[in-house]
Amino acid sequence: MVNVAVAAAAAATVISLKTAAYGENMNGDYMISRTDTFGESMVTDYASRSMNYFDVWSPEISTRYGEVFWTMMDPVALPPDVVEQFKDGTIAITGYEMDQLDGDGNSIPYNRAYNHHYMAYIVGEGADMAMVDCHASHDHGCYEGKKVLRPVPKSENEQFSNTFFSEGNGGESRKSFHGYPNGYAQLISSPKEFHLEPMQIDTWNRDNPSLEFVAGPEPAASQAPPGASYSGILECPCTDRISKVNGSICSDDFGCLPFNLACLEEPGSTLISNGNKICNLDTYNGGQQCCPHQSILLDRDQNPWPDVKQTYRLKFRFYYQAYVPTADRVSASHQDLRRLYWQTEA
Repeated sequence: MVNVAVAAAAAATVISLKTAAYGENMNGDYMISRTDTFGESMVTDYASRSMNYFDVWSPEISTRYGEVFWTMMDPVALPPDVVEQFKDGTIAITGYEMDQLDGDGNSIPYNRAYNHHYMAYIVGEGADMAMVDCHASHDHGCYEGKKVLRPVPKSENEQFSNTFFSEGNGGESRKSFHGYPNGYAQLISSPKEFHLEPMQIDTWNRDNPSLEFVAGPEPAASQAPPGASYSGILECPCTDRISKVNGSICSDDFGCLPFNLACLEEPGSTLISNGNKICNLDTYNGGQQCCPHQSILLDRDQNPWPDVKQTYRLKFRFYYQAYVPTADRVSASHQDLRRLYWQTEA
């Protein structure tokens, strides 16, 4: 088997700790809309804000063309320096950047490995990872009876036991600015681990050596128009590997799963009132129900480059400061930012 763009042979937990005050943004400059409504413009240059940072790398992702990678990965320990510094305190995450890189440190275009979304957590000593029931409003691909691995506080009294980072805008995440205004942060007490659940779709045409997009083979159910500047498989078409049996979606790759009737009446969503086709199994022709982890988004007679895999890692850079709690009538250094997440995607 041939490995293309093989990632570095180091252990999965590849971490560095540096001071961002002397470095540039990991992903270069960011362009954002006007932010001075309240008298202060957002500064998108992390270095000028004198923030420390640490890097965490995911374990390797290795896929063939048309394959979906979508699962909670093994935990990654945070840098020992960070763990030691905040073992009895609270870290204030003031922003982050992310990228996907090959073994030589080169960014992989999203037209080769499409990031549909990711869900990430930094977990402290006050929480454990546990299997819990999924919720359609904030867990992608949820269906009745599905369990997901999520952080659970050890007690109701735990404060800042974990925090959540997620982007549903997929490929746009790399050049979206994820910095917070001064005095605001995501807070975690006694941080220890990073957990990542990405959804990646391999769209790389192995016959195309350039970085320009050239579509590879697509299934008959692909809805991408001729000459599209994107691959139709990133929309998770229901290929001829899929069948609909007794209210379930069945596949050669993953067996049968209950169809997700996550469509809600208003105000939960407008999917039903708009007559969206995803709300009915008979008219469901593409979406997350047709692309669980390790499914192949090609028709049965399509098997290009079966032995040529694409291997890479996701990299996250977290910027941080020390959190100072309220004391002697002086306000706390940061207000905690809680992510409110509601999605209707199916």
